[in-house]
Amino acid sequence: MIERQQKIVLLAGALFLAIGILGNPWFLGVHSPLFTTFFCAADLLLIFAGVLLVRYREKFLREIALLFGTLLCCFLVAEASVRIFDPFPYISPWEQNHTEYGNLVRYDPLFGWSGIPSETTEFISDNSRTSLRHNAQGFRDIEHNVPNTDPAIVFLGDSFTWGYEVDQDAMFVNRLRKKLPRYEIFNLSMRGYGTDQEMIAFRRFPPKGPVKFVFVMFCENDFGDNVQFIKYGKLKPLFVMSGGQLVLTRVPVPRIGLWRTGAKVLPRRPSLHERIKGLFLQSQFLNELYFRLTNPKVPGAGVVAPPDAGVEAYEDQMTGWLLSALDQDVAKKGARLVVVAIPSKQQFMGKTGWVPYQRRLERVCKDLKDVDYIDLAPAFQKTPFRTFYRRGIHLNAYGNKVVADTLYGYLKGRS
Repeated sequence: MIERQQKIVLLAGALFLAIGILGNPWFLGVHSPLFTTFFCAADLLLIFAGVLLVRYREKFLREIALLFGTLLCCFLVAEASVRIFDPFPYISPWEQNHTEYGNLVRYDPLFGWSGIPSETTEFISDNSRTSLRHNAQGFRDIEHNVPNTDPAIVFLGDSFTWGYEVDQDAMFVNRLRKKLPRYEIFNLSMRGYGTDQEMIAFRRFPPKGPVKFVFVMFCENDFGDNVQFIKYGKLKPLFVMSGGQLVLTRVPVPRIGLWRTGAKVLPRRPSLHERIKGLFLQSQFLNELYFRLTNPKVPGAGVVAPPDAGVEAYEDQMTGWLLSALDQDVAKKGARLVVVAIPSKQQFMGKTGWVPYQRRLERVCKDLKDVDYIDLAPAFQKTPFRTFYRRGIHLNAYGNKVVADTLYGYLKGRS
């Protein structure tokens, strides 16, 4: 029995030596200097452990078994903790298919782009695998009765409200739909839209029955979106003020060449080192370590440059005009407009000189009559869990839950 155990230890030592020699950073596709140093140190430790096992296999048999048993238990506890409390699955690059021109998005002469009606697909990004399903109007929403007999709540917004990288059930709009069964809830949002396109959506696809509330889910980039006619490589319409009236210009929106090609992501075969890297990173704990080592905080990266006061003033003015015009449209339906500020991820990253955009939005909303304003930042600051994905700027499923709970509290107080 002892000889058999010694042979196993001997084989383990030889395996450690082989892994230490072959497991170099290039083989695993590592490009970060910090992670390269870490992996070289791990290689040396494996080689050293292999030599000890081969040379002193009789003396170290029991100690080595105890050590690796303890390490295995610690790893399993860490892995389970990450998967339960802060999941971080690995999505390989060769599987991802997210594009600005695909994933149920099409050219539209009025909006610039809109959703493809009555279609489904799978949206795969570096954060999640998401099933997309559009209704007959091209929105990520359910089919509605026409006319709606229950009072309606309408949501206008961009990718945050559209549910970027989260499943249908995790979207805060759908969470509210389950909490408020006596309301007919419409989601007229689309990824990339600004307040201008959202107002066009409300005018073009208004509920045919009674409307109680209209929520404009505002994000930091909406200020810039409202004064530009090209965003994310796509052309869009533009409102200008002329003779005291908002006038829609640049319609029909020109159809540029990228819409004709479709810009689809073609599948590819991964290389050997990509496959091996992906095998290791199936562990969500190792994926967490890899992310932290390959995305170190750079000194000085948190300093925010001062904004251009003239540009900001014009963006604020145009946003105020758009919200005022939308408020008039909402009032004609006998409903109330609610402007909701979704905080940016950078707001919670401790950047030097960072001024939350909500201060600008508060000033804009103060000049509007009968418009409610909600800042979601306090609710985000209270939660102990991660509310944004590690990569990118969007809300994860828990962040969507925070939004749904906060808006539910507001609606309960208004009922």
